[in-house]
Amino acid sequence: VVSTPIGNMQDISSRSLKILSLSDYILCEDTRVTSKLLNFYKIKKKLVSFHAINEKQKVNKILEDLKDQKVLSIVSDAGTPTLSDPGRLLISECRKVGIKVIPVPGASAILSAVSVSGFQDNFYFCGFFPKKKNEIENFLSKISLIKATLVFFMPARDLEKNSEYLIKFFPKSHFLIAREMTKVHETFYRDEIDNLGLFKDTLKGELTIVIS
Repeated sequence: VVSTPIGNMQDISSRSLKILSLSDYILCEDTRVTSKLLNFYKIKKKLVSFHAINEKQKVNKILEDLKDQKVLSIVSDAGTPTLSDPGRLLISECRKVGIKVIPVPGASAILSAVSVSGFQDNFYFCGFFPKKKNEIENFLSKISLIKATLVFFMPARDLEKNSEYLIKFFPKSHFLIAREMTKVHETFYRDEIDNLGLFKDTLKGELTIVIS
């Protein structure tokens, strides 16, 4: 399970590059994204598309290859695989049949955002917001009971509708928005939760939001 950069191509370990080079093939969310990384480091390997839609269909074939002693790596488009990304089903099936699974650690948007938030390091990763209003209400009513720093992933286009829920369920809190981490336009916004709505029209891309 190989972590890859969340932006800056240099944020990858020599061990990660070695493991990718030694793999018989690499499972990845989007072959186009992973190709850019491999081309940057002049690594030529077969890439196999492996994402939420086809994960169940491909698990059995992958397990057969692993039983045949093939070495496979799984990567996500950015950061540490299986955290709000595909791979948990495959890893669970590997564990059931005794196939060894090892982490090759590296970049993580979750840890990167928490590390610069200044909030307590006892944190809970909440993943992505649900889509429907009643699901969001139920989701946050449970999450709000957790006495810890909270971390969410969110597309910037959803910030406008979701900010009202965050303000409602986390009064008197502070937030940190991290966008484009490790990239040229890396930006962090830290403020009181009541001001979260001020950023709804100015941000693009994928956001990592940390609530104190």
